[in-house]
Amino acid sequence: MSVVLTSFSDFLLKFLHTACNMQPPLYDDVLGVQVRNAELAWREAKRQLRKDHRWELAELLDREEKEKLFNQHIEQLAKKKKEKFR
Repeated sequence: MSVVLTSFSDFLLKFLHTACNMQPPLYDDVLGVQVRNAELAWREAKRQLRKDHRWELAELLDREEKEKLFNQHIEQLAKKKKEKFR
């Protein structure tokens, strides 16, 4: 089923939604480079992440989404660390 856009604002909302959906891979790249310690807190990590020029490119993600992706990244780091010591 195709969605018919009825106005420019609908088009703009669709475009922004699509752009937001493309942001996580970029943000994941920033996390992968800047956050390597599974014990790092979100507040501390934000200081590091803001120093990376790609942080500004991920501004379409809201704060909650960034923190959610950060927490998922930390969980992955902890899991890798745990598996490494088995």
